[in-house]
Amino acid sequence: MKNKFISRLLSLVTIIVLLYSCRNELSTEQEAHSNSSQFRPTSKTIRLEQSKHKLVLKTELQKVQENLKEIKTNASGKAIDYANGVSIDTDNVTYIEYGTNFHTYTFNLVRENSPESAPLENLVLSYLPDGSYKELLVTYNFTSQEKQDLLSRKGVKTAGKATAIELAKGTYGGIVSNRSMGGAESCSYKTVDMYFSCYTGEHHQGNESSWGECNWQNKGGYAAQHITVVALVCTADTSLGIDGSPGGGDIGPTTGLGGGTDTPTIPTLSRFFFYVKKLPVDLKTVIYDTANTEFYDGFKNYYDANYGSAEAEEFITWALQFKQNNPTTSWYQFENWFLGTSEGKADENYDTAYWDNPNLTFPPQSLPSWQNYYDAFPKDVNGKGLSGPAIYEIVKGTPKALRDGVLNDSNPNNDNDYDNACALRVSIALNYSGVKIPNIPNHTFKGGDGKYYFLSAKKLNAWMRKTFGTNPATSTTPYNSNHIHITGNQAGVNGVNLPVILKDIKGIYSLVSSNSAWASGHGDILQPNGTCINGCHFYDAPIDYIDVWILQ
Repeated sequence: MKNKFISRLLSLVTIIVLLYSCRNELSTEQEAHSNSSQFRPTSKTIRLEQSKHKLVLKTELQKVQENLKEIKTNASGKAIDYANGVSIDTDNVTYIEYGTNFHTYTFNLVRENSPESAPLENLVLSYLPDGSYKELLVTYNFTSQEKQDLLSRKGVKTAGKATAIELAKGTYGGIVSNRSMGGAESCSYKTVDMYFSCYTGEHHQGNESSWGECNWQNKGGYAAQHITVVALVCTADTSLGIDGSPGGGDIGPTTGLGGGTDTPTIPTLSRFFFYVKKLPVDLKTVIYDTANTEFYDGFKNYYDANYGSAEAEEFITWALQFKQNNPTTSWYQFENWFLGTSEGKADENYDTAYWDNPNLTFPPQSLPSWQNYYDAFPKDVNGKGLSGPAIYEIVKGTPKALRDGVLNDSNPNNDNDYDNACALRVSIALNYSGVKIPNIPNHTFKGGDGKYYFLSAKKLNAWMRKTFGTNPATSTTPYNSNHIHITGNQAGVNGVNLPVILKDIKGIYSLVSSNSAWASGHGDILQPNGTCINGCHFYDAPIDYIDVWILQ
């Protein structure tokens, strides 16, 4: 009996260690330990065909299909049918590695006509030492909002919202009986939320909503992780007085029951599977081409983030047709051209009477060199654009004061009035590449460096046209042979013609919108590969016209 009590005590210690490891509030030394490669899980989303275990997995999935047909009730005792209308999504698989030679695969079980309120059902295959897989059916009772959060890659706690059963004969009801310790126990699977902070420790359990801000990829580190651990927990029948405790209690994850250790997984949800099934054969060929893996992953993320809306389906179908007609386009280019969203507004009160006055002139200035403009354009060490708030912090002065003012006043409706920083970015690049932006009261604003800055993309465009000139010249603009002007009609529907029109051109990029509700426009730098550092907005922007000043 003493040995039995020691066994129970050791099991209790095991679950305490597991739960403690979930805590974020660790010392620096403890955090470094839990984040070391020995203990830290890695996860990624793949397709079955990309798996190095795909041959074994295909056999396992055939077995699963048969085992699913045997289930008549779920872990809560509710009648359920897995025999008809259920598909295993093999195109959206979560792969987790944890420790030496240990991994799991999580598949989404998809019911074609299931209501929005239906539970999320996942199949988890957990690798065992003998080369086989333990099969778990995990059901999450998430709200519609929690499902949307998952699709948007936001964290959702799973403890208390999940049930699990093992797909092995005798366990379909979710309860396993164990008498290996001489007493009577009933064991079932429970879930625990486990958190691993990012490489700096800055993003952790306490601020999961801000994890998307972590710059781990550019810094060569690793992201924060939220893993769900499915553990087999046993409750002892202590009426026999085995350990003298008053009644039953959880004694922790038991590795000897059900085969294998505790199972890490991540709730896996997507209906992109059904959208792809409906595509015509020629577009399926495009999206399934192994050379287009980045397009598949990117479109799936876009589809999920937009909750599989009709608009999302329409866009992806158009995008696949574009890729079909432009096979050399990379995902980086496509995303930069067509997947942008408006940064917001800033100084949108365009004074037509002032800026369209034919008598308004400014001293002509020469264009900067390409290298000087590129060097001065704000970006990180990897050449990627900086956020709007970061730009206001760089400029300081009146622009930052205006932004701080609306953020700190009592009116919540104006908090986004100075979100857009594209005109500031171009102003920085011009001011520090040999161009002088003048003091134009109520139109340019003094920065902390004493220089003047535009906040409105449309006002900036008007000033550059009058200062640098256009081709052809107009009644209000001088001539400049290094300028091209593209109308909205020339750009084509969704900007489809722009990649060809702007091919091999580099310079100052200035888009003017035909709808100020989107923004007044967008200013950027056009790079030799046809992309803009902060996105070109070919698709999302309602284009009135685009001006490009070609830089040498």
